[in-house]
Amino acid sequence: MNLVEQLLNADVNRVGELETKTIKSRRLAKILELEEAIEIKISEIPARRFNELCTKPYNKNGDFESDKMFDAKALICVEGIVDPNMKDKKLQEHFGCKNPKDLVIKLFGNEMTDIYLEIDKLCGGSKEEKEELEKKFDE
Repeated sequence: MNLVEQLLNADVNRVGELETKTIKSRRLAKILELEEAIEIKISEIPARRFNELCTKPYNKNGDFESDKMFDAKALICVEGIVDPNMKDKKLQEHFGCKNPKDLVIKLFGNEMTDIYLEIDKLCGGSKEEKEELEKKFDE
């Protein structure tokens, strides 16, 4: 059976499914005064939205602006963290945050980069792309 035949036999409902996984957060465990890291659930972000978020650190001329990378990572975390839901208004209010991005930054701090990288993997990001991005970020 060739690839076209295999695709014609595939379950079309699976095409729109986003991959999810659980990862551990030491920062949330600290906030909750727990000894062990706590699991959070992350999800792949739909391709068009992920691409839109990934372009945030670039200006109209296509030049990378490292100061915008932090916000881009935070927004990717907002979209990719499923549980706890960063868009939950009660949660934002409880922690004194005016929006989901602020909540991600407050709850996860420096751990946000690790979460961003895990979400990026779910979205198909490669190690080479990350290394290239980090080089730009360090310049």
